[in-house]
Amino acid sequence: MSLAAPRPSAAESWSAPASCSDEACIDVRLDDDAVVTRPANAGEVDAITAGRERDASSGSVLAPRMPTREDETASAVMLAEAADPEAWLDVHIAVDVELQSKRALLEGVTGASDDDRLARIETIEMEAEMLLAPVEAMVTAAGAKVLGRVWLGQPALAVQMPAREVRRVAELDGVLGLTIATPELEQTAVPTDYYPLDRVSDGHGLMTREFVHHGWEGNLQNRTNAAQPMRIAIMESESSNPAKYKPNWIDPSHPGWLDLPGGATRVKKIMKCWGGVCVDTNPIPGGNHGNGVASVAAGCIDQGQDPAFPGINTPDQIARTGPAPEAEIYYYNIQDSIPNLQAALQRAVTDGVDVVNMSFGNNECDPAKGGGANATIKDAADAGIVLVSGTGNDQDGDACGVSWPALRPEILAVGGTNTSVSATAFRDSSLTPAINEFGDPFSSFTFGGMPVVTRSGTAFSATVVSLVAPGWMRHPYTWNGPDGRYENGWGGSSLASPTVAGSAALLLEHFRDAGSASGFNSRRFMAHMMLLGDAWDGADVVAPGGTQYMPNGPNKKSGFGRLRMRGPYAPLTNLVGPYHWASNVVTAMPGQVYSFAVNGAGPEPAGPTEFKVVAHWTPTDFGSTSDIVLELWNTCPAGGGPAAKLQHNHTFDYRKRIRRTNISGQCLEVRVIPYSVPAQGEAVYLAYLYHSGEVSP
Repeated sequence: MSLAAPRPSAAESWSAPASCSDEACIDVRLDDDAVVTRPANAGEVDAITAGRERDASSGSVLAPRMPTREDETASAVMLAEAADPEAWLDVHIAVDVELQSKRALLEGVTGASDDDRLARIETIEMEAEMLLAPVEAMVTAAGAKVLGRVWLGQPALAVQMPAREVRRVAELDGVLGLTIATPELEQTAVPTDYYPLDRVSDGHGLMTREFVHHGWEGNLQNRTNAAQPMRIAIMESESSNPAKYKPNWIDPSHPGWLDLPGGATRVKKIMKCWGGVCVDTNPIPGGNHGNGVASVAAGCIDQGQDPAFPGINTPDQIARTGPAPEAEIYYYNIQDSIPNLQAALQRAVTDGVDVVNMSFGNNECDPAKGGGANATIKDAADAGIVLVSGTGNDQDGDACGVSWPALRPEILAVGGTNTSVSATAFRDSSLTPAINEFGDPFSSFTFGGMPVVTRSGTAFSATVVSLVAPGWMRHPYTWNGPDGRYENGWGGSSLASPTVAGSAALLLEHFRDAGSASGFNSRRFMAHMMLLGDAWDGADVVAPGGTQYMPNGPNKKSGFGRLRMRGPYAPLTNLVGPYHWASNVVTAMPGQVYSFAVNGAGPEPAGPTEFKVVAHWTPTDFGSTSDIVLELWNTCPAGGGPAAKLQHNHTFDYRKRIRRTNISGQCLEVRVIPYSVPAQGEAVYLAYLYHSGEVSP
C-alpha cells in the first residue's frame, strides 16, 4: 500500500512565539516541512545545553547534538590528566574494526544448546583476537597491561595503564576512543532502610507470588522443559570508594536458592567483573542488596527448602518466593563502572543467560549516556537476552529522572508502586515534598520524558518508562539481617525491576514449554511484556484495586501500566475466552503502509471486553529517531461502506499502544505507517491480544 496521506498533526499545536530568548528557543519542523520557533520545554532545554547545533541564519536550535566518541575520549583524557599521572586506571580502548561474523553468530545464541552457543562465541573470539592484535601490540608498548578483549558491542581492549599514557594511547592509529572506568552506577534502593514488620503490612508489602498470576508456571517436578532451564542474571553494583564500600554479593548458602529441600543450588555462577573482565569468585559475606534483588526474581522456599518454614506452599513460604522459582541464577558484581557492565553483559551472553536484571543506574536522564556500552547493550539484545532495569528513585517533579541504562530502548524500564493491588505510587508526583507513604523522602516512581529528536527534525519528549510493578518486599533474602536470613522489608525500583525480570523469565519459560520460542527475538518479547501492562495512567488512586486507564499510551509516569501476568497458550492460559494473542514484526520502509488483520479478516467474536496492541522499535540514535504512526481500523463497519479508522497513536514515541474495550463484530486491522525512517527501514515489533473477563488483565 502506498503512503498517500500527509502525517497527522501531533497532539500539540506549534505556533511561533512573539518573542523568545535564544537560550530557550527551539525550531520545530511541521508536517508540511515548515519550521517555526517556539519556547523549549524543560527537557528540551536540558538537551540543548548538553550540546547545540545552531542554524547559521537564525541562531536557534535545530536539534540537540549528541556527544561523539571523540567528545568522550577528549573528556576522558582531561580527567586523566587532572588526576595523579602515576595512578593506574582501568580503561576500555575501542578499536576501529568490525567483526564480520558477529552479527550472524549472535542471532539465536540465547536459547541455543550450550555446545552450539560456545562454538559460536569461540568463532567470534578468534576473529576479535586477530583484528585487535595490531592495536593490542601498540598499547602494550605504551605501557598498558591488557586484561581482556571485548567483542560484544564495539570491539575493544580492557586494559590497565598509567594515567600519563592515556593521551598517547588515545591518539594511536586504529583507536576509535576510550572510556576510563569511573564510579558512575549506584544501587536503586537503600537496603539498610529497614521497615518494622508492623509497617510492612499485608496491604503494603510485596509477596511476589501473589502479585504474579503464577498458576501456570508449575512446580519443579512438573516441568515440561527441564533440559533447558531458565537462566536469570542478577547484575549488581557496589561503591569503589573505601569510605562508602559495602560488599554486595549473593549468599550461595541461602536455602532459598535450593531447587528442593536438600537439593542442588540454583546459583550457578558468582562472578567479579572488575577491571573490565569477569572471573569466578568467592563472595564476601554481606550484601543485602544483591540477595534481596535476586530473591524477588527467583527466590524459592515454597517446597520446604527452609526448615524454619515447614510445609508446602504455605503463606510464609510464598511470601519469600519469587515469580521464577525454578530459574538458574548467575550473579555478576560490576563494582560501579560502565566498562565493568560491558564485561558482565558479554559474560552473560557466553553463559547463555535468558534475562538480565540491573537494579542500578546513573541518575542523569541523559540520552547520550553510556558511550560504547550502548552498542554492547544492543548486541546483548540482538543475542536474545531480555534486559530489565529499574528507573531509579530520585524523581522530583516532571523533569525526566530515568536512570541509564534503563533509558535505553532495548531495555524494559521499571518503576515501583506500593503493592500488588494498590494503584498508589511510592510517591505521586503532585506531592511536595517528595515522600513515600511512611513520610520518608524517597521515590521510585520516576517520571520519564526524555528529550529526543526525530529524523525529520522534530523535538519531542519521549516516554521511556516501560512498566511499573510492586517495589515493597516484605522478606528479601540477606546475610544475617534483622530477621535472620530475611529482612524486615525494604523497597525501591531495585525490587520492582526483578519482579518484572522474574515474570519475564516465567513467560519465556511458558513460551518455550508451548514450543513457540523458536527463532526467539528479545525485542519481540518486549512487546509481549509491554502488552501485559494494564494501562493504568499513574493517577494517585488510594483504594486498593482503584484504576484510571489510558485509551492509548504509554504514560510518562507509568509506561504501559502495572504488569499483570497472563499466559497466552491453552491449556495453561488464564485469560477468559474468547481470547486471541499474537505478535508480528515488520521492516517499515519509506513510503509504505503495513497492515495486518487481527485473527483473520472476518469479524471478531462477540464477548471480548478489551483489545490492546503494542508497537515499538529501538532507535540507535536519540538525535534521529524514526517517525512511525500506529492506527487501528475496522474494515467491515456496520451498514457497509469503506474501512473506518477507530483509533490511532500519532505521537513521536518509539513505544506505542492502542487500547479499546468494545470490538465485538468489528473486523480489526492494525496499520503501521512510517513517515520518516532510514533508507534501510526500521524493524517494528508488535503484539496484540483481546480477551473477555476483567477489563484490564
